[in-house]
Amino acid sequence: MHILIVASWYKNAENPIAGSFIEEQARMLQRRGHTVAVLHAYINGTFRDMLSGRKELFTEENDKGIVTMRLATNVYVPKIRQLSYSRLCHKALKCVRNYIRSNGKIEVIHSHAMFMGGVVANYMSRKLNIPYFHTEHTSGFIFRLEQYTSSDIQLAKKVYEQSRQSFFVSHFAKEQIIKMCGADEKKCCVLHNVVSLLFFEEYDCPKYERFTFLAIGNFIPRKNFDKIIEAWSGYVRNHQGDRLIIVGDGPLKSDIENSIKTLKLANSIELLPRQSREATARLMHQSHVVLSASSIETFGMTLAEALASGIPVVSTNSGGVTDIVNPSNGILLDSISVEAIEKGMSEMREKYSFFKPVELRNYANERFSEEAIYGKLTEWYQQL
Repeated sequence: MHILIVASWYKNAENPIAGSFIEEQARMLQRRGHTVAVLHAYINGTFRDMLSGRKELFTEENDKGIVTMRLATNVYVPKIRQLSYSRLCHKALKCVRNYIRSNGKIEVIHSHAMFMGGVVANYMSRKLNIPYFHTEHTSGFIFRLEQYTSSDIQLAKKVYEQSRQSFFVSHFAKEQIIKMCGADEKKCCVLHNVVSLLFFEEYDCPKYERFTFLAIGNFIPRKNFDKIIEAWSGYVRNHQGDRLIIVGDGPLKSDIENSIKTLKLANSIELLPRQSREATARLMHQSHVVLSASSIETFGMTLAEALASGIPVVSTNSGGVTDIVNPSNGILLDSISVEAIEKGMSEMREKYSFFKPVELRNYANERFSEEAIYGKLTEWYQQL
C-alpha cells in the first residue's frame, strides 16, 4: 500500500527527535513492505515573523527510503487564521501532486495532530479523492482550549467526521476531545502510540550503581520540573546515595538550573540536554525508575518506553497515563503536589524489587509494540 503521512510536527536539523512517534509509525509501515512518504506541513510563525524576514521553505529528501517533504508558509494576513490555513493547503496539494507524478498513486493518507496535519489531510483527501485517517495528539485541546477559535473547533469536528476513522492515543484524550467538539463517537476510537523497537532491545550495559530516577521532557510549565526538584530535595535527605537525572531542554532551563543550585542538589541531580532516541533508550536501561509529574498528557510516551525497557514508573495522574500505569507496573500519584511526588518516590524505593523487568516488558509488548499497533492499524487500512 502507498501511504502518505501528513505530520504537524516532524524531526529537523535543530530538533532530530521532534515528532519521533510519527517517524516510528512510518518506519513500522515501511518495515512491513508499504511505500511511505511524509509531508510535514506547517505555518511558519506569526505575521510579525514574516515582517522580520522569516522565509517560506520547501525541501524534499529521501530519508532511508521514506520521501520526506517539509513545507512552511508564512502568515500574510494577521488575525485571520483561515486564510493562512487555506494558503498552506493549496501549497501542500501542489507538492503532493508533484510527488504523485514522480512516485505513483497514493492509496491512503494518515494525518497526525489537527493543526496543521489534520486540516491539510482533509483538504487533500477531498481534492484528490483519497481516503484519510487521522490520529489526534493535540493536548492543547484539553489544557489550552482558549487558544482556538470557534472556527478552529468546527474545523476539527469536520476533520474527525470526514476521516475514515479518527484515532486517539488514550481513552482520556478521546473522551475530552469528543466533549470539546461534539464529534461522532462512532468515528472515533483509541489507538495508542507505538513504542520504538529501541526500547525493547536488551542493552549490554549494567544499571547505575546509585539508585537512579530518570525524568525526561520539555522544560515547560505543565511538565512541573520545579516540583520534581523541590520534592527531590526532601526525598534525598532520607536517601542520600540516590540520584536524579533530568533530560530535556526548553524555556525554563535556567529556572531549573537555578533551583538545583539554590537547593544545593548538584551532587544528586544531573541535568542532561535533549538526547537522541538511542541515547534515551540506553539511559532508561541503566536507570531504575522513570518519573513524570506532568499536569496533562494525552498519552505519556516516556512511561510506555520505560515499561518496554523493563523499569517501573512513578507518575502523576495526568490523564492519558491511566492507559499505561497501574499497580502492577508503577505508582500513580493522587495529586501533583510536592508532597505527593516525594511520597511516591519513597514508596517506589521501598517497593522496587516487587517489579519484575520481564513482566513490565511483556505488558508493554502486548499494548504498545509494533506488532500490537500494526495489527490494529492495518485492520482499518485493509477495509479500503
